[in-house]
Amino acid sequence: MPKLLILDNATVITPHRQIRAGCVAMRGDTIEYVGRVSDLCADIKEGTESEFRDVDGAYVIPGLIDTHLHGGGGADCMDGGTECIRIAAAAHAAGGITAFLPTTVSCSGRQILEFIESVRTVMGDPEPSGARVIGAHLEGPYLDLSMAGAHDRSQVRLPNPDEYQEWLEHSDVVRRMTVAPELPGALRLGRELSRRGIVASMGHTRAEFAEVEAALDHGYSCVTHYLCSISQSTRLPDRKIAGLAEAALAYDDITIELIADNMHLPPGVPMMVYKCKGPDRTMLTTDSIRAAGMPDGEYVLGDEATGLRIIVDRGVAWIPDRTSFAGSVSLGCNLMRNVVQTSHIPMHEAVRMMTLTPAKMLGIQGRKGVLAPGADADIVVLDRDYSVRTTFVGGRVVYSRNG
Repeated sequence: MPKLLILDNATVITPHRQIRAGCVAMRGDTIEYVGRVSDLCADIKEGTESEFRDVDGAYVIPGLIDTHLHGGGGADCMDGGTECIRIAAAAHAAGGITAFLPTTVSCSGRQILEFIESVRTVMGDPEPSGARVIGAHLEGPYLDLSMAGAHDRSQVRLPNPDEYQEWLEHSDVVRRMTVAPELPGALRLGRELSRRGIVASMGHTRAEFAEVEAALDHGYSCVTHYLCSISQSTRLPDRKIAGLAEAALAYDDITIELIADNMHLPPGVPMMVYKCKGPDRTMLTTDSIRAAGMPDGEYVLGDEATGLRIIVDRGVAWIPDRTSFAGSVSLGCNLMRNVVQTSHIPMHEAVRMMTLTPAKMLGIQGRKGVLAPGADADIVVLDRDYSVRTTFVGGRVVYSRNG
């Protein structure tokens, strides 16, 4: 039987509660105890092999979950094959992410099928060397052309059942899809996604308020990168209309995704969304690209051979004419720091927004997104400056700042 590993003298955020001078004990790949070490010691049977690690007051939190991640460490998840996904997984373990959905950009149907198969292979890794891959997020190609952002406009198109049904046959891999819901055929697609248990997310869209309402009736439940390439209140020649930005706040059952890097959104926006939606309907994402964890310079978004050239300048990714951001270069722990320090969101609720909230969206909250007996031992030791000291995936150290 594996020995009991105990992270002691910690500020434990479960994230339902905060336990000062607490501990988390794991055995193998499973959490066995969360609480006060005195209570644990009373329950440890004589002869049980155990190891105590004093974390000296650091935060111990559930592993972060990112449902929208394109790459990192110099690799894009669409470079082809499996190694690029594993490189990104290792890079983001250094930021506290323990589970994620590799994410596409708009591309050919053939590339999407190849991507799905690569994701499936990496999902099967018995002992990942970084964050665990728990599925795929298809961002595009069914987007509004005028709101395509950094997506290749030559690959943006209308929903085609003959094309997407082949992708959705892999619903054990495809866990989320971002679509512009106003497009012809998008409501039918929403129904199909919902039927298969795939999260239907609205993004890169000009949808008016009424079109968002129709989308909700057809299975859409999430907003991709709020206030980035989505419709907002605007004046037409004869009237004023509201868009997805307003509908997302108006309807309680819509989950809003935020790129909280303090560049895509000013600090006041996460504060506003949090106050309107609460931590259970507010979700943090890196939306990171291959440049995450890398120096400034020129990179490619998407497949390195055919993707879009981008520029990273002072930690911000741009398309070449600088009219649009091109994803972020953030790590998960940076988002936590930003929403706590500049958006004034309580720490335990910031944790919830990148652990339990995405876990619930994906239907895996019994195993991930929480520190509780029986849950997966996906755990992050976070210093008070929000830098990651250690990341555990399934009870194994996949990142340690001290090597």
